[in-house]
Amino acid sequence: MMDPNSIMEIVDKHPWFAHMLMIMGGLRLALKPIFTALESYIASTPSKSDDERWERIKSNKMFGIIIWFLDYFASVKLDKIPKAIRKNTTC
Repeated sequence: MMDPNSIMEIVDKHPWFAHMLMIMGGLRLALKPIFTALESYIASTPSKSDDERWERIKSNKMFGIIIWFLDYFASVKLDKIPKAIRKNTTC
């Protein structure tokens, strides 16, 4: 495990590193709950049209590129809702 003092030394020498970590943490903190709530809401509605619309959005090439960049550069993992949760939320 890394010593906290060595992390502070890195941040003192390279302030951009602290900014990068803050941006990564902020994106992950904001986007993960938003997408989870959105997918849970879509899964819980009785209408299937919003499910189909969301699937079309997720299958869009540009959306896939954006998600890939978020995952690769900001470590934001936006994955699907587990099927067990999806089954429990249907009306």
